[in-house]
This record gives sequence, structure tokens and C-alpha cells, in this order.
Amino acid sequence: MRAHLIGICGTAMAGVGILLKEAGMDVTGSDTASYPPMSTLLASRGIDILPGWNPANVGRATGERSPVLSRPDIVVVGNVARKDNPEVLRAQESGIPLISMPQAIERHFLPGRQSIVIAGTHGKTTVTSCTAWLLAHAGRDPGFLVGGIPLNFGRNAYLGCGHDFVIEGDEYDTAFFDKKAKFFHYNPSLAVMTSLEFDHADIYPDLEKIVSTFKEFADLVPPFGTLFYCADYPILTEVAAACPGETISYGTAPNAQARVSDISVGTQGTRFKLTLPGSRSHDVLVPMWGEHNALNATAAALLARQAGVPMPDIVEGLATFQGVKRRFETLAEAGGVTVIDDFAHHPTAVRATLAAARTRFPDRRIFAAFHFESNTSRRKIFEAEYAQAFHGADHVFLTFPLKKNDSLKPEEYLDPNAVLSGIRTYASTCQAFQDMGELGTTLASQLRPGDVVVGMSGRDFGPMYKVLVERLAGN
Repeated sequence: MRAHLIGICGTAMAGVGILLKEAGMDVTGSDTASYPPMSTLLASRGIDILPGWNPANVGRATGERSPVLSRPDIVVVGNVARKDNPEVLRAQESGIPLISMPQAIERHFLPGRQSIVIAGTHGKTTVTSCTAWLLAHAGRDPGFLVGGIPLNFGRNAYLGCGHDFVIEGDEYDTAFFDKKAKFFHYNPSLAVMTSLEFDHADIYPDLEKIVSTFKEFADLVPPFGTLFYCADYPILTEVAAACPGETISYGTAPNAQARVSDISVGTQGTRFKLTLPGSRSHDVLVPMWGEHNALNATAAALLARQAGVPMPDIVEGLATFQGVKRRFETLAEAGGVTVIDDFAHHPTAVRATLAAARTRFPDRRIFAAFHFESNTSRRKIFEAEYAQAFHGADHVFLTFPLKKNDSLKPEEYLDPNAVLSGIRTYASTCQAFQDMGELGTTLASQLRPGDVVVGMSGRDFGPMYKVLVERLAGN
């Protein structure tokens, strides 16, 4: 059986390609740009990446003489593909079934397994990675699919032979033929909601619509299942009420059933006390920094415990969790400067990342670099929030919003100068740049040994990092 994936270099799509390959299928994929880390990960699994978008990638048309691969049995359509994509059209003309990425997961990897789904505005990738690690550390051989690369595994997807399948539950829409959230396909037995705020302004008109979507997701948890939710976000109490199964809250809030307290940050990571319902307190160390990561670790611990892992094994597993690529990852040490790469792109995530940086490096100058590239961050909607999000940084460097081929009007774009006006009330210096190379060059010229750079982007800040590290290294 052969599967072809349109848009295979997306993180989750690459993971699905790997899972289909591990399940015994022949797999090909196409994309308009092949780039690491997904391109190298796919190549290491023997999966060919074909240049997109070419109808011949899917199959030969009647009378067409060019040699092609054998006709696929299914075509998995990534969110990047629209209904007029040439490969989509060829598949439809040939009568080849089209399925979305979440449908592929639902049909091929979840039947007969316990689906553990991690949802929420923030922290999904970290909690999914950590949960999968805790189960693997306990010898349960879970399957997993993560929207990032867990450093403990060096891969973002694994079929596994165990009963559990851990999956990041994205609230973004599924495909051009299925505009509902991806997580509606994942049939959760155990689930967690880490947080809930307005995001994905290109998909959701307001917070009310996101809340109703998460209520629908909570309703998917069966009566025999369990939903954990973070009590530090009061709106989640209302959302969790829609769950037919058991609900358990966690967090630093006084009303949380699983309490996180006594948080302290040191060179080894974050220590905290976790008090579970009906259980004694446990002293926990996780090699990540910040209060938000204490909450992420707690969510993973609760899921693993509910799946049957003893708490001593969980505490031991948390201490050996290595984190996730592009989540507060040390990208380089050059010229005495530490360069950190982080995925933060929502104002709340920016605040949390810089708070973690300040506690991790209390006596060092912190330079924040931020890329306005996501479909939400490019819009004016969070302009005031971004103006206040960079507390904790001594110096701030911004890009102008990324231009995309979409319907966003000029007046709808975020104005970086308005953001800079707010930042100037608390940061020593701040600037905005049209060009990433210029940003990297200017940033490098202001650094000295001992400084820390925290780059934040939901996309690729690579061109800036390349210039920055080369300048710091004296090249």
C-alpha cells in the first residue's frame, strides 16, 4: 500500500509520514520547500520528498508518457494545500481517496489504543513530549506524534507497540475540506487543557468561538475518561464542565486539586512541590526553566499517573526530560554570548519565555529578538499586549510583520513602531528591522561576553541567527 502526503515538510505531516512508513506502507511526499529538520528526519527514514506541486507526483494521467511512481492508495492532504492544488486535482481526477492528516491518525494509529490528547493555547508541544517520555521511561513503549522534536527521542513521531498513543491536539483547522479543529479527530480517553486564550485570528473571530470549540472537545472525553485542566486559567473551569468524564484541576491557583507550589529556579532547572489529590507531596525537578514549565511538567505527570505510571517513576522521569527542540534551546555559544532559540509567538508566551530567561540568567544582560510572523502576531489585535510583553529584556529587537499572500489589508497589520513606543518605557533600547540580516548585524555589534540573546519566532529565524553567530564568532 502506498501513501502520498501533500505538504510533507510540515512538522506534523512529516510525523504522519514516518508513522505510515513504520506501519508498513510505501510513503512519498511533496512540498515546495524541503528544509531541516523535517527534510533530514524524513531522509533518515527513507522517505522521498518530491518537488511540489506536480500532478505526476500523484499518478500518470491517461495518455501521459512520463515515468512516475506507482499510483498511491491514499493521498494525505496537509493544511498547506488548497482545493486548486495540482496534486489534489490529479488525485480527484484519478479517484484516489483524499484524507486529512488528522483523519490519517484517527484511522491508522488510534484504533485499539488509549488516545492521550494534549490541548491548549500554550505548552502543548512540551506537555506532549514530556508525557511520551514519562510513559517510555516507565517501559510502556507509547506511540506519539508531537508538533516539535523531543530531545529525548530525536524524532517527533513513533508508532510504538504499547497501549498508549500520545498526541498534540491542535485547535487549528484540518484541511480545505474539513474546517473544524484537528483535535476533533483524536477520540481522547485522557486529555489535558493547558491554557486558553485568544489565538489563531485567521481562523477564530473571537475568544467566544475558541471557548465553544474547546467545550466541544471536552465533550469528546467519555464517561470513563479523565480531563485535566489548568486552574490558573479560570475560563477552563467553565470549559471543563462540558466533559462527561472525570475532571481534575491543577496549577498554582488555591482552588487547584493538584497543587503546584514552592517553585524555585536554579542552574539545574525548576524545582517545585506537587501535591496530588489524596496523595502526599512530591518534590520535583525538571530540567526546564520557568513557572510555565512547572505547570507543563505537572500536566504530563498527571496524564502519566492516570495511565498507570507510579509516582516515583514519574519523578525520576521528569528529572531526565531533556525538553524540546526550539523550546528555550541553546542554539550557540559564541564570543562569550549565549544564543537561545524559542518558539514563543503569542504575547503570553513571550512574557513567560523572558521571565524564564531572567530567572535562568539573573545577572546577565538579556537581548530579546522577536519575529512577527504568525497569522495572529502580524495583526494589530495584540499590538498593545506586545508593547508590554518584553519586560525582563534589557534590549529588544523586532522585525516588521511578515508579508504573506493572504487577504490581510495594510491597515490590519501590526505597527511595530507602536509596539516600540510601549517597550521604550521599560527597556534600555529597542529597534525594528525590515531585514533579518541587518537585525543580526546590529544585534551582534551591541553584544559583549556574558550577554544572552533570546530569539523568538513561530517560524524560522535562521537568517538572523546565521548572521548573528557568524559575527560573534568573528567570521
